[in-house]
Amino acid sequence: MHKYVSQFLNFTQSLSAGKRKLLKMIGDSVIIFVAYHLAWLARFEWTIPQTYKLQFFLSAPALVAVSMIAFCLWGAYSDLWVYWSFRDIKKLLFAHTVTVVILFGINSLFQISRIPRSIFFIYWIFSIQFLVFIRIIYRIMIDTWGLKEKKGTKKKRVLVIGAGEAAEMLIQSMHKDKYRSYHIVGLIDDNPHKCKRRIHGIPVLGNRFDIASITEKYDIDEIMLAIPSASSADMQSIVRICSKTGIPYKTLPGPRELIDGQVHINQIREVAIDDLLGREQGDMDEKRVSKLIRNKRILITGAAGSIGSELCRQILKFHPEQMILIDKDENRLFYLENELFDHTKISAYVMPIQDRRRLWDIFDIVRPQLVFHAAAYKHVPSMEKNPEEAILNNLGATITLSKMAREFKVEKFIQISTDKAVNPVNIMGASKRLCELYCQYMAYQGNPGYISVRFGNVIGSQGSVFTVFQKQIRKGGPVTITHPTMTRFFMSIQEACRLVLEAAALGKGGCIFVLDMGDPISIKGLAEQMIRLSGFEPNKDIPIKLVGFRPGEKMHEELWYAHEVPEATVNPKVFKSKVDNNLGDEFTTHIDNILVNARSLNTQKMFEHIKCLIPELSMPDRIISSPDLRRGE
Repeated sequence: MHKYVSQFLNFTQSLSAGKRKLLKMIGDSVIIFVAYHLAWLARFEWTIPQTYKLQFFLSAPALVAVSMIAFCLWGAYSDLWVYWSFRDIKKLLFAHTVTVVILFGINSLFQISRIPRSIFFIYWIFSIQFLVFIRIIYRIMIDTWGLKEKKGTKKKRVLVIGAGEAAEMLIQSMHKDKYRSYHIVGLIDDNPHKCKRRIHGIPVLGNRFDIASITEKYDIDEIMLAIPSASSADMQSIVRICSKTGIPYKTLPGPRELIDGQVHINQIREVAIDDLLGREQGDMDEKRVSKLIRNKRILITGAAGSIGSELCRQILKFHPEQMILIDKDENRLFYLENELFDHTKISAYVMPIQDRRRLWDIFDIVRPQLVFHAAAYKHVPSMEKNPEEAILNNLGATITLSKMAREFKVEKFIQISTDKAVNPVNIMGASKRLCELYCQYMAYQGNPGYISVRFGNVIGSQGSVFTVFQKQIRKGGPVTITHPTMTRFFMSIQEACRLVLEAAALGKGGCIFVLDMGDPISIKGLAEQMIRLSGFEPNKDIPIKLVGFRPGEKMHEELWYAHEVPEATVNPKVFKSKVDNNLGDEFTTHIDNILVNARSLNTQKMFEHIKCLIPELSMPDRIISSPDLRRGE
C-alpha cells in the first residue's frame, strides 16, 4: 500500500502546474457528477423515473461545466493541496454554494428543465462532503507517506520558544519539510495555562526559566524563538538565557516580514540586534506614497549609500517612470545598478554633486520631478579633521543641487538630515543644520517643495557602531566604547526610508520633518547585547574597553531644538516643525562667506560666519587653533 501511494504522490508532484490543474479539474468533475447522480437517486429512492432520466442527462454536463468555471474564477485550483487548510475550505464552500444557488434560482424562475428543487439541496450536501474529503485524504497521504527523509542525516533536536500561532505554523512547516531535518522535542511558554498541553502532539515543557534544564535533559541541538511579537525586554531576557546554554538559537522574522500569515522553515534566521531594540516599526501610507512616486522621474543623490540604496529599492516598488542614481563611489554604484537592473527605469551616474556642468546636463536631459538628496559626508571624527570638506560637500552640494532643482521646476526636494544637526558640537552636524536652514530659505523664496527629514542613527549603515562592534567581536575584542552612559537613537534602514517617503508625500515647503526614534539606546548595553548574540559573555569572553570621547562626540543626541514645537501628522511616527527663522539677505551673505572661506581654507573666518547662523554651535577651538598642513603651517 505504502509503495503505491508513494508512487502516486511522486507522479502528481512530477507533473507541471498546468497538468496538475487539469488533473484536479477532472477529479472534481467526476466527484460533481457522482454527487449529482446520488442526489437524484436519493430523491427518488434509488431509482430515477424514466420521465426524469432525460433531465438528468441534459443537466449533469451543464452543472459540471458551470462548477468548473466557478471554481476557476474563485481560484480553487491556484492553491497547493499540500498546504490545504481551513481557509481553502471556506473558499471552496463559498464558490460551490454560489454555483448551486444560481442554478437553483434559474431552475425555479424559468422551469427550464423541471428538476425537483430538493435535488439541489441534496446534491449540495453530497458534493461538498466529497470535495472536501478528497482534499483531506490527499493532505493525509502527503503528511504520512509523501515525505522522504534524507538518508544519513541526523535530525536536529529542536526546542521552540513560544506556544502561540507562530509556533503552531512553524510546527506545521517542519512537518512538511521534505527531508524532515528537524525534530521538535518540545515548546516553552510563560503562560501557565499552556503548561503540559500539546500543539500538534508537541508538549509544552515549561517556561523560560526552565530552558537551561530542559535543553540538558532532552539533549537539544538548537533553539528556535517563535515569538515575533515579543517585547524588547522579553527578547533580551530570553536571548540572555539561551546564550548561557551554549546552544545555537535562531528566530522567526517579525510581524512585518510575516505578511502572508505563514511561517516557512527558510524564514528562520539568526537573532539580529534590531530584534532586541523594541521599536514598534513605523509604516507609510502606500496609496499616498504611490501617488507621489508613480510614473515620476526621480533623482537620488548618494544613491549607493546605506540610505540612498534602500530608498532606491523602496521607490522602485511604486513604479516610477525613471530613476536617476548619482554617487561618487563607482564600485558601490556599479553593484547597486546591477541589483536594480532595469534599462527602462535606471540611469546611474558616477560624479560629485558639486559638478554643476554635469548636473545641468542630467537635469536638462531627464527633467526630474522629485529629488531625494541623501549624499553627505557623515563620519564625525573624519570631518573634525577636515572641516572645510564637510562644508563644501554637505552644504555646497546641497546649495548647487537645490538651485538646480528650482531652475528646472522640481516638484519636491527632500534633504536627508540628522539628529547631529540639533545643537551641534561638531562640523558635520553644523553643516547639516545649515542644509536644513537653506532648504527653509528656498521654501521662503517661493519654492514650496523644499523639505528636510531629520532622524538619528540607522542600524547597519556603513561605518556605524554596529559594524565596528561586529568587527571587534570577530577579532576577539576588545569592544571599545567612549563612555558607559552614552546613548544614541536607532532605527532600521528600512523603517527610516519608509518614513522618509511618507514625509515626502506629506511635506510642504519649509517644514523639517522629524522621525519618531523611540527611546535612546545605551551604547554600553548595545555592546553587551551584540556580544551575547555572538555567543559570548561580556567582560568574560569579550572585554569592553572605555576609550574616551572622540573629537566632536556628544554624550546624548537630540532630535528637537528648544524653540521647535513638535506637530503631529497623520502618521504617528512622523512629526513636523515649521519655524520662521526670518531668513533673508543676511542669511545668504553668511552662506556665501562660509563657502568662500571654506574654499580658501580660512577655518577661523568660516566658523565665525557659521556661528552667526547657528548660535547654538559649540566653537571647536581644537580645530581652529590646530596647525593646518594644507596651508603650510
